[in-house]
Amino acid sequence: MQRVVIDPVHPEPRKVRFAVEHLQKGEVLAYPTDTVYGLGCDMTERGAVDRLYHIKGMREDRKLAFLFPTLAEVSQYAVLSDLAYQVCKKILPGPYTVVLPAKRWVPRALMDKRKQVGVRIPDNVVVQAILAELGRPLVSTSATGAEGEGLGDAEDVRDRYEHQIDILVDGGLCDTAPSTVIALIDDQLEILREGKGPIDIFDHL
Repeated sequence: MQRVVIDPVHPEPRKVRFAVEHLQKGEVLAYPTDTVYGLGCDMTERGAVDRLYHIKGMREDRKLAFLFPTLAEVSQYAVLSDLAYQVCKKILPGPYTVVLPAKRWVPRALMDKRKQVGVRIPDNVVVQAILAELGRPLVSTSATGAEGEGLGDAEDVRDRYEHQIDILVDGGLCDTAPSTVIALIDDQLEILREGKGPIDIFDHL
């Protein structure tokens, strides 16, 4: 594993390019987000996606999230009704994962049997820079410890995944709370998991 220490406020472009070059080679990265550190890969690299499942010990019926830079990109892969768009505009970028109906651009292996997909727009400049440079979504999951706890310290990520991932993009300390997960299907809002993102924001929607 290579460790790349990056400025969390002004990420150095050459370090961003370095990370993206390794994503394009089919490698698995760890990177900071606005919640816990994430583990992810290029959505087009099937071998890397398989590695991600293996690293986390996840069954393939537990689907990975997609990270996007903006709502415009989300709309290419997920169905945004008027209500879903208004909700997403209100909470994103931010510490939320939103489950939406998937469009056909999502690889079949990466959507669940209900043809739904989880999307995130993290409020973190490092991963945003990586997404902008890559030009397509990252497939992502949370970096977690042995007991399933979220990892917000790059040192802990290194200790846990040193022999499993290729690049650790060290952007300093993150949070240890996961994202709040909501579903927006058929204009019905359902809170699936309460995490860092406050849920009282939905009281007046």
